Amino acid sequence: MPLTAKFVRREGWYSLSGYNKMADNTFPNVYTVLSGLALLDEHAFRWPKYRYAKMIWRDYIRAGYATAVTEDVLSIPLFSRIYKWTLAPYNIRSLLQRIAKTLKTYVRFGYDYCIGRRLAFSNVYDFCAQFITRHMLELDQPMFGFFWSCTFTHDDYNVATSLDRIFVDYLRLFEQLKLFDIMQH
Repeated sequence: MPLTAKFVRREGWYSLSGYNKMADNTFPNVYTVLSGLALLDEHAFRWPKYRYAKMIWRDYIRAGYATAVTEDVLSIPLFSRIYKWTLAPYNIRSLLQRIAKTLKTYVRFGYDYCIGRRLAFSNVYDFCAQFITRHMLELDQPMFGFFWSCTFTHDDYNVATSLDRIFVDYLRLFEQLKLFDIMQH
């Protein structure tokens, strides 16, 4: 993704090349980042220690931040195990599930590539843009969001190369919405 790489190599961006995987699969890796706990076995989530773990967005909610969490893969949801215990105030999962049941989906690379006439991940990024507009620009409210998309990269990183221009367009939109301005301070 040469265009995306060029965008994030600009001043003010930082490489996370030191980030290491804790385990195979997405859940144990993202869970450790969001909870601060080392979860090496997805089945360990059945243990109360992990089930009721302090997720990072709970701290943001208590501090008065508008808080959103959502993802684009509905068939193997990253947060399916923790949604009922760690609800974030803004989440479009239920809406996306209804849309996917109502509209025709086009499956490619093992996942919903398109839902209706839209790329599956665009729902997540459009929601992110709306969240930024409403809470940061209109209400001047601090916010925290975790917007996860992997429909095009989960099993084959090369699929994302065909979407390079679209990813950069979303990054430019977020830049226009001043999301990255905080990085300059």
